[in-house]
Amino acid sequence: GGAVTGILLAWLFTFSHQTGHAQQPAYVAIRWAGVLIVATMLCYLIQQIELRGLPLAELGAQIRQELHDGR
Repeated sequence: GGAVTGILLAWLFTFSHQTGHAQQPAYVAIRWAGVLIVATMLCYLIQQIELRGLPLAELGAQIRQELHDGR
């Protein structure tokens, strides 16, 4: 899922259909819709992590510890 999302976002930010020097409004709207969707999903993810009682700082420390233990 992450790879597909990354590819889609890269395409949205690099692909532009230009007529002359101005971008077509539809492509600008698609780009901003993509940014809005990703930002909304990120906010939802952060909210769900915090609602489950695990603050983000604690989550980061837990991930670092697991990475350190795995080495």
